[in-house]
Amino acid sequence: NKIIPIAIQINQAPEQSNPIFLPSDAKYDWLLAKIWVRSSDFHIHQTVTHLLRTHLISEVFAVAMFRQLPAVHPLFKLLIPHVRFTIAINTKAREQLICEYGLFDKANATGGGGHVQMVQRAMKHLTYSSLCFPEEIKSRHMESNENIPYYYYRDDGIKVWDAIKSFVTDIINIYYGSEEAVCEDLELQAFVKDIFVYGMRGNKDSGFPKTIKTREKLSEYLTIVIFTSSAQHAAVNFGQVSLFKCNHMGYKLLKLSKI
Repeated sequence: NKIIPIAIQINQAPEQSNPIFLPSDAKYDWLLAKIWVRSSDFHIHQTVTHLLRTHLISEVFAVAMFRQLPAVHPLFKLLIPHVRFTIAINTKAREQLICEYGLFDKANATGGGGHVQMVQRAMKHLTYSSLCFPEEIKSRHMESNENIPYYYYRDDGIKVWDAIKSFVTDIINIYYGSEEAVCEDLELQAFVKDIFVYGMRGNKDSGFPKTIKTREKLSEYLTIVIFTSSAQHAAVNFGQVSLFKCNHMGYKLLKLSKI
C-alpha cells in the first residue's frame, strides 16, 4: 500500500550523460539518486507548493479584498478570518526568508535568486482549476480510492472542501436572492476583476474569471479562496518537519558541480 520508486532519471531529457538509476545499482549510487529526488521535492514544495500556491496567491486575494470590499460587505466578513494576517506574514517572509542574504540564501540550494525563477516558471501553471481541489486531484489521476487507497491528503481534503463549499453556498444564498443580484454587486465584481487584472496580470490562460454572474460560480470561487488560505496551507505547512526531516540534511543544499 505504498508508492515506491522503481527508477530515477535526474534530468528530464534522456541522453547518454543522463542515466536511469535503479534499485539494483550500487548501494550508494541509488542512495544518492534518491537524495537528489528528495532535494528537488523539497525545493518545489517550499517554493511552489508552499510559497506561491498558498502564501503569495492568498496575498492576492487579501489585497483585492481590502481594496475592493468594504468592511461591512458580507463577503468581507466571510473572507477576513482566513486572510487577516496574510499580508503581515508575507511581509516578514520578504524581510527575513526570501530576501537577499535571507534564510533561503543561506540554507537552500536555490539561494535568494533561484527561487524567484522557480516562482516565475510555476506561474504559468497557476490556474483557477489547479486551485480547485477536486479538479487538481483529477488532473493528476489520483481520484480513485480503489486504485490509490490510503491517500489521506485527497480523502481529508475532499471532506474539508465539501464542508467549506456547503457553508459558503448557504451564505451566498442568504445575501444573493438571484443571479441578477450577483451581477449587480459592483464591489464583488471589482474584487474579482482586481484579482484577474493585478494578481493574474490579465492572463486569460489562467482561467480566472474577470466577472462572476452566477451564485454557483461565486460559491466555487470563494471556496477556492478560503480553502487555499486555510486547509491547503495547513496541509503543506504544518507537515514540513515530518516530510523533510532527514538524516541527510545536506540534501537541501545540493548543487550541480561545475566541471
